[in-house]
Amino acid sequence: MKRLTPEIEQSAYRLGEALRSSHEVQAYRQVSQEVAADRQAGQWSAELESTYARLLQRQAAGEIIPLHEIEAFYRLEHQASAHPLLLKQSRALESLKDLFTETHALLSDELEINLREIIG
Repeated sequence: MKRLTPEIEQSAYRLGEALRSSHEVQAYRQVSQEVAADRQAGQWSAELESTYARLLQRQAAGEIIPLHEIEAFYRLEHQASAHPLLLKQSRALESLKDLFTETHALLSDELEINLREIIG
């Protein structure tokens, strides 16, 4: 792997620090801690995440997921999305995604390269 110059490494570190201290990252971290501390929200979040991962893995392996399992997943997702903390977390995640999208665009424009092509 190619070693970065000290200047690029330092700039990347400063960018990481700026992102870490941003309102969006702080808000997402805070609400994620709240979700983890709330029994119901934490349970739904974990169940939703594990169910999604299992369905995705099975689908990637070529399995056709039965409709009743897909519907059960969407019922769980709907139920979970009604929880105030999970709704707050979802909104915070969208803001976080917007921040990273904007950061990507600014870096690509400033460096005059398409970072998506480099990342693959």
